Amino acid sequence: MPSIPTPANVPVASNSASSKKIDPKVRNLFIFVTTKLGGACACVYGFIWYTQETDPMRLVAYLTLAILLWRVLLSVYRRLVVLPKNPLAYGKWAIVTGSTRYGVCCAPHVLRAVSYAPCPAC
Repeated sequence: MPSIPTPANVPVASNSASSKKIDPKVRNLFIFVTTKLGGACACVYGFIWYTQETDPMRLVAYLTLAILLWRVLLSVYRRLVVLPKNPLAYGKWAIVTGSTRYGVCCAPHVLRAVSYAPCPAC
């Protein structure tokens, strides 16, 4: 005859809030998508409301111009405002990783800050 389960070995289905928590990755993805998508929709709605523009082709053109302007300004910012990072700050092998034969050959010279000329063995 089968044994009757006792409270010690019976699995308990819990309906508490702690057992229904969302995975942190899923939660963070949901937060990211809703904030970015919500912000973009709010900007588009605000632009359409402010300009009273209803022609879809003009809206696409405005969006294209906004993206182009953003890319140009970001490029200017990265080239003129932000200082470049010293390659030696990445570590000894960061320069060699994924490089060509020329890069592997020159890495010791770069790391010693002697010169950027290729080594005679290449």
